[in-house]
Amino acid sequence: MFIKIRLRVTELKYGLLLSSLSALLSCTTQNLPALEALQQDLLQIKADAVLASKASVALYDAEKAVKLANEAWLARTDQAEVEHLIYLAQRKIDITRYIARRKLIDDELTQLKSDREHLLMEGKPNAGDSAEGALSQ
Repeated sequence: MFIKIRLRVTELKYGLLLSSLSALLSCTTQNLPALEALQQDLLQIKADAVLASKASVALYDAEKAVKLANEAWLARTDQAEVEHLIYLAQRKIDITRYIARRKLIDDELTQLKSDREHLLMEGKPNAGDSAEGALSQ
């Protein structure tokens, strides 16, 4: 029960953070759709608590890359450099998704292996049981 309440509070905190971050970022990037798309991708990953927890380091790197691209845009840096930073940020967001999905799949595989071993152990007769069966016949 305590864990569910704690998770709910954490989700609410993330929700408030994401909504305020979204509002802040939407005000600063009205003129560059590619940067807005990056920020939306990043917010989607953050909104999914499972994905965010599985790739927290990669998510942090992606956030830094998006922030750097945004700062370059606001500083009116060379357009080619801004586009390059946007490209790098998009790759980091993609990497974050792939890492999170890979970890989810690894967790699922581990669980399936455990279930398989458990089922095999249930179906396997014990050595003592087979000896008793042979003696009774």
